[in-house]
Amino acid sequence: PMTEGCRYDLIVDADGQLNRVQVKTSGYRARSSDGWEVSLATSGGNRSGTTRRKLDATEFDLLFVLAADGRMWVIPSIEVHGAASIIVGGRKWTEYEVT
Repeated sequence: PMTEGCRYDLIVDADGQLNRVQVKTSGYRARSSDGWEVSLATSGGNRSGTTRRKLDATEFDLLFVLAADGRMWVIPSIEVHGAASIIVGGRKWTEYEVT
């Protein structure tokens, strides 16, 4: 992350347009499919307890996912808004897979 309180991990300049990118990795095979489960929540804590916060699509533009098998996806934030997790590697996210 660029800073401790930043809601995205990096900025990408693509054809003159700056995009805020949230990066997630997955090494967890989804139980119900051959895909990879990706958590879209951040966890943190302090003395008063642990908090879990879902990603807010207004705070980043693109989600970059790297799975343990080396496959990658670039997904627009609006596509994952409100989800606690997604499973990549199946048909649903095929159009966003980087080849």
